[in-house]
Amino acid sequence: MNLKSVLLLIFFIIFTILCWRNYVCDIKNLCPESGEEGIVHAHPIQFYKNSDNYLLGNFDIYADSIIRLGQSQNIEIVGYYHQDEINTTEYENLGIARAHSLKELLINRGLDSNRISVFSMSQNLDFKDSFDIATAVVGATQIDMNTNQVQLVTHHGITEVYFPSNSDEEIESELLDSFLKELVQNSKDKKMRLQGHTDNVGDEESNKSLSLKRTYTIRDRLLMLGMPESNIECIGRGSSAPKVNNSTPDNRALNRRVEITIR
Repeated sequence: MNLKSVLLLIFFIIFTILCWRNYVCDIKNLCPESGEEGIVHAHPIQFYKNSDNYLLGNFDIYADSIIRLGQSQNIEIVGYYHQDEINTTEYENLGIARAHSLKELLINRGLDSNRISVFSMSQNLDFKDSFDIATAVVGATQIDMNTNQVQLVTHHGITEVYFPSNSDEEIESELLDSFLKELVQNSKDKKMRLQGHTDNVGDEESNKSLSLKRTYTIRDRLLMLGMPESNIECIGRGSSAPKVNNSTPDNRALNRRVEITIR
């Protein structure tokens, strides 16, 4: 067999393998997950600038992958937005609005709403032809539901402080103190927003008061560490902005939190 024939044979073998992989993985979506477990790296949806109106593209393939992921673990939908975009939605920013749009699409296709939480993140989006990829789906960060200690989770530009049920007073936590000390050292000249949240147990007036007290707990520690009070904004949301549905004890634990955002 001459060199030309060998090269043609090699080319044919490589071409066959690529065609097979494209059919099995990309079209039939039968390939096993690889890389970091629990993360869907594909972006299933694009959004128009200054809007939560979307363009689906090959949404069916991505939706199936996300729904399979949601059968075994909680997922987080991150909506991206640019600070300069004009927000005319009912949500606080276009990132949250976009995340909720994708959430509704997935729920309509059978994903359990109890497993979904939504976030937003400001990014320098590059809108081409008036739309850009503006959401992502990732595996949710887990917290220990069996502990009475304060827990910290940092992701998507937000640090969440999880509280035990019905608690807001001085809580001894070396982890929390260490985190807040470092936060003040690195962000003393920046604006900081503390948003308190509760589960849906009890009346909303009490929950709103409790959520605000939780932010004051964090604020008072920040002030002791040297953070200027004028740089701290405290908001009590009560049970009005849950991460996930309050239908289970585990989900209610995920909703008892203070979100710390540096702006």
